[in-house]
Amino acid sequence: MLYLNETEVESLIKMPDVMRVIDECFKLQGQGKATNQPRRRVYVPDGMMHVMFASLMRENEGYLGLKTYTAFPGVGVRFIFLLWDANSSELLSLMEANLLGQLRTGAASGIAAKYMANESIDEAGLIGTGRQAGTQLEAICLARDIKRVKIYSRSKDKREAFVNRMQKKINSKLITVDDPSKAVRDSKIVCTMTNAREPVFDGKDIEPGTTIIAAGSNKIANRELDDETFRKAS
Repeated sequence: MLYLNETEVESLIKMPDVMRVIDECFKLQGQGKATNQPRRRVYVPDGMMHVMFASLMRENEGYLGLKTYTAFPGVGVRFIFLLWDANSSELLSLMEANLLGQLRTGAASGIAAKYMANESIDEAGLIGTGRQAGTQLEAICLARDIKRVKIYSRSKDKREAFVNRMQKKINSKLITVDDPSKAVRDSKIVCTMTNAREPVFDGKDIEPGTTIIAAGSNKIANRELDDETFRKAS
């Protein structure tokens, strides 16, 4: 069995590789050759455990995968991923999966932009600058030749630190804005990656033809988009 830690995962795979693989996996899922089960959670008094699992079969090879992680306030999140051979049932690999999850989540948004966003996009907006936001930005900028991305989060220091860190990886010009409406207006892709419980922008600011990638909300109590955004969707 192959064991990979976070440093080794980072050295072995980059976002263009992940986007290529995720694109293929979505196509296989559409052909009925891959399954992807919804996230399941187990709660304990001080935190929770999340479990996600999937399978993929193509030609003479097949895989079964399971990602699980714990989330405890004051401790944070800890991820692992297990990979099996679907033909022999051999356990192939155990990986630390913090970065792996960030790459996979960002790549899914990048593939969405590849197939659904307008091909001629000058500006995009990103709301959120947390742990998952960087790979969202990276993948979307790989999917489209974007000239400028406007970055907003509630903390001025955090959004400035995010831009300083990510500008080294992104060809698009990154600028901070002090209001979510400035991130949304004139942007043909708007990506939200937050844990907000209330909508993070006013749907009235969305222009026709905008692709919305609301990637942050994964709990029933969270909500990034308002009713107006859904009414405008076509």
